[in-house]
Amino acid sequence: MIVGELMEVRLTPVSTGTSVQDAARLMRSAGDGPLPVVDADRLVATLSAWDLTVRAYAEGLSPAGTAVEQVMSRHPVRCSPDLEVREARILMREQGVEALVVCDERDRPVGVLTLLRVLEVLAGPPFARVRGPVPENVEQVRGDAF
Repeated sequence: MIVGELMEVRLTPVSTGTSVQDAARLMRSAGDGPLPVVDADRLVATLSAWDLTVRAYAEGLSPAGTAVEQVMSRHPVRCSPDLEVREARILMREQGVEALVVCDERDRPVGVLTLLRVLEVLAGPPFARVRGPVPENVEQVRGDAF
């Protein structure tokens, strides 16, 4: 099974100039995973709940007066939609992240794959809070995806 079959395609990209307050509001409505930070439609960073909490809130920065650029993670971990889910899970573990931004060949974000999504689809209950269709071949990959 490849990442493109499991990734969330609802993307809520933000720019480096977006306020932390606006980004937090977008994150609340977007659901799981980081927000891609883009410049000219290309991925330049990510903004996670950790970035908002530790880099902005804990430092006492004003949410309305602080730009995403000041708190974003500048080295986003990305992958291709053609990457095997098993390899994506290994990449997450090695990089210490719970989500990957999925980018096309021009480095434009096309989706997000979260560890939670992988667990929901492949592990089944009690993680089965699936929001999207379960790929038809999920049974054959459950055993080797983890």
